[in-house]
Amino acid sequence: MSDDPAADNPNAFKHWFSPAVVDTLGRDLARLDRRAFDRAAFDRHLAPLPTLELKARVALIAEALHTALRLPYPHALGLFLKTLPPPHDPAVPNGQHLLAWPLAHFVGRYGPADPAHFQPSLSALHALTQRFTGEFDLRPFILAYPARTFATLSAWTADPSEHVRRLVSEGTRTRLPWGIRLQPLIDDPSSVLPLLDALHADPSEYVRRSVANNLNDLAKDHPALVVDRLRRWSRRASPHHDRLARHALRTLVKAGDPRALALLGVDTRAAIDVAHFSLTPRLAIGETLTLGATLHNPGRAPTRLVVDFAVRFASAHGPARAPKVFKWKTLTLGAGETVTLDKRHPMRVVTTRKLVPGEHAVTLQVNGEPRASATFELTALTHH
Repeated sequence: MSDDPAADNPNAFKHWFSPAVVDTLGRDLARLDRRAFDRAAFDRHLAPLPTLELKARVALIAEALHTALRLPYPHALGLFLKTLPPPHDPAVPNGQHLLAWPLAHFVGRYGPADPAHFQPSLSALHALTQRFTGEFDLRPFILAYPARTFATLSAWTADPSEHVRRLVSEGTRTRLPWGIRLQPLIDDPSSVLPLLDALHADPSEYVRRSVANNLNDLAKDHPALVVDRLRRWSRRASPHHDRLARHALRTLVKAGDPRALALLGVDTRAAIDVAHFSLTPRLAIGETLTLGATLHNPGRAPTRLVVDFAVRFASAHGPARAPKVFKWKTLTLGAGETVTLDKRHPMRVVTTRKLVPGEHAVTLQVNGEPRASATFELTALTHH
């Protein structure tokens, strides 16, 4: 049996694309055009599917389609679109919507090679993102055809579908997880800003959340630009501006950026006493770490506080890893007031972080400043 707790998890995301789910796509394409779609070649190419992880499964399905289809690229897209269910119809089984992802990957992988394929490719992504996703596979077109792509995205900011409008902001994130890094936009984000200007007060929370994530990415390279943009938007703020700003500034706030904190109404000069900070001294992987802190405002005016905690996880090899900052609480503490906070944080294995036994350090941050620290001992997962 694998030592990795997630290795044999039947709920792992990779099982979204099981052989049974992919068989649905093969049956649909064969039904639509048996002469153009070589079902046997499709199935042969998919033989390694059960051995692969999520992204590799998506890529393999796209490769199998490329191998099995005897159609010019634009005609292949037309055939794909005929297999799609209605946009986000709750009556449609989830697996049918999920199959839009490998179809989008087909577009992103094989479309950019020929300029003549630009328009049919973007039209296909417009349809596919309304079923599942499109942000990963828009990015090759941004890199290959920036002017044409941004002209299309500008028009899409007014699209009736919130999924298309979200694609505009999510697809242009400079550091989208699992996506190609958009280094040209890191170097010069000026082409992204008009899109975010058009979307920051969008009626859809789904879109506004994506705008905030886009800004959070930009803040890692252009913090002053992001703070200035949010300040400009606040002059004619929508009712949702404060929530968007908090989410957009989360990385800067965790880092104690004074401009970001000031924009959120935090006075970094206010004196706050930390009367107490404690945590569970010993626990096993999979158990919950409990933290406690007591803060006092000795001043004569209320002050807004952003309280976080940073965990420096032990490493199996070499020195401890860089601290990972987690949100705790944002509050206003009255003049002379004292507050006691508690927090429960599960120490479970996640796909982005491997936990190892050993001493882990935790630092309490108040308004971005480290104020107290303690350690706890993490032991190996107990098997029953």
